Amino acid sequence: MSDKNTIYEITQLMNDRAVIQNDLDEILGIVKDVIYKKYITKFQLALDEQTDIVSKNTPREIKLLDALKPFMEENSHSNIDKMIAMIYKVNTAKNINTEIQKCSAIDKTNNNSDIESTIHADGIYELDNKCAANTRPSNTNITELIFMLLVIGIIK
Repeated sequence: MSDKNTIYEITQLMNDRAVIQNDLDEILGIVKDVIYKKYITKFQLALDEQTDIVSKNTPREIKLLDALKPFMEENSHSNIDKMIAMIYKVNTAKNINTEIQKCSAIDKTNNNSDIESTIHADGIYELDNKCAANTRPSNTNITELIFMLLVIGIIK
């Protein structure tokens, strides 16, 4: 008799859209929290570090724009500020790209074997790892994408 009650309870739950929606919302919230805690916060920290590096080493273009502001009309100051913000973002993106390329180069030097032998049932084949690496999607591209989305403010 208890099996019938359990099945009845399950069918009632499955027919209640609000319960299912709440459960799905809870699951998605948990997944989102894990992704943010494990990945996005680390990306944000790295982005903040690179932004700090750029702001401490002010580019010449920004110094020039700042020097021009007193000689321009007050209503154009906001446009100059927008250009300065864009230059900071571009330079931050360049720094991030440089760091990603350095990490990618380190990974490649750790996998320095150009040719590996793989034995198959019908014989031995040589695989060119450099060629194979060019045909596989790179984790570096995903990393760059996430950083760029953070830089332009799509991910917060």
